[in-house]
Amino acid sequence: CGNGICDNSETSSTCPSDCTFTEQALQMSPEGGSGAIGAMFSVKALSNLEIYSLDFHSARNGNDQVQVYTRPGPYAGFEFDESAWTLIHDDPNVELERRSQVTPLGEFDSSVPISAGSVQSFFVYAPRKVMYNGGTSEGQLFSSDGNLEFYEGIGLTAKFDGDGSDIYSPRVFRGTIRYRA
Repeated sequence: CGNGICDNSETSSTCPSDCTFTEQALQMSPEGGSGAIGAMFSVKALSNLEIYSLDFHSARNGNDQVQVYTRPGPYAGFEFDESAWTLIHDDPNVELERRSQVTPLGEFDSSVPISAGSVQSFFVYAPRKVMYNGGTSEGQLFSSDGNLEFYEGIGLTAKFDGDGSDIYSPRVFRGTIRYRA
């Protein structure tokens, strides 16, 4: 910290002198869809940034737990390996909105810094279902805004247990990624 460069181990909260970012958002697939208890997807940073929150669409309203996990690199091969993931947000009492309304999560317990050119994966878990749309091809670029690329992922009917029959592919997460770049 203090060298004028926001290193991968630094964030705007741990080193504000080096990591001054502008808040941005990338929205995916806001309409339609189905859902399951989880959605996994990958993003690629085109510039140094940090993801600090997500908004998503839930199948049903009410209070329930929402967890967000992350891992560096792709999720493929780690869908059922909890030890490969880091829990970055765990709220047992989120007020979920209906399918047509977004549920904001607020800031994660830990933001996720991503260096330009790096891939990071996310798993959003909610027992009342995370909404998604059918995709074209798992791993295909779905949207980009010049700082961040979002790739088609999967839906899951099991949280870190199960088998291939618990995976729906390809799926496009219905939500918004909030980040600072």
